[in-house]
Amino acid sequence: MHKHAPGIKVLWVFTLIVGLLLAGSAAVTIIAEDGVITTQHWMLIGLGSVKIIGACIGLWMFHRSD
Repeated sequence: MHKHAPGIKVLWVFTLIVGLLLAGSAAVTIIAEDGVITTQHWMLIGLGSVKIIGACIGLWMFHRSD
């Protein structure tokens, strides 16, 4: 995978950062709104966690391909 797609690691790192930003923004707004959790917060947390898990699996597969 290293020889054929050198930019794939950048994609996984970008996906990880986006996931962290989504989940982090939900956490910050929950804290700012005195702990009130809305459907939008659950959606952001869910989407962020899925992106984080996907990025971790992608990076793990990338490093295993050596």
